[in-house]
Amino acid sequence: MITTPNTNSLTAKLLKSKWPRYMLEYLVYFNKNSMEKLAELTGFKVIKSYPCVKIVNLNFLYSIAKDYKQFLISQAVTVLHLIPFIKKINFPILMGELTYILKKTEDK
Repeated sequence: MITTPNTNSLTAKLLKSKWPRYMLEYLVYFNKNSMEKLAELTGFKVIKSYPCVKIVNLNFLYSIAKDYKQFLISQAVTVLHLIPFIKKINFPILMGELTYILKKTEDK
């Protein structure tokens, strides 16, 4: 099982160069197609892939929004962050990662 940022995700497309998953520690980025090719080259097959859901609260999103200014998203998060009871509620969100389940292929 591998979970990696997905360069074809909606968040990657919306936030472009400000996407929080673009980090110096990630040397290589994948999408479903590139992961399938890498798996095949290394003797594996992707048998399942699905979006990785993170459970976050508004405090977490606010810390991201203030660093990665994306007008509409940043404004909405900033306003909601002012409401005390809302900022502590946990909720699921897609941040742009995919999880892959791989299986070793039979030697030919």
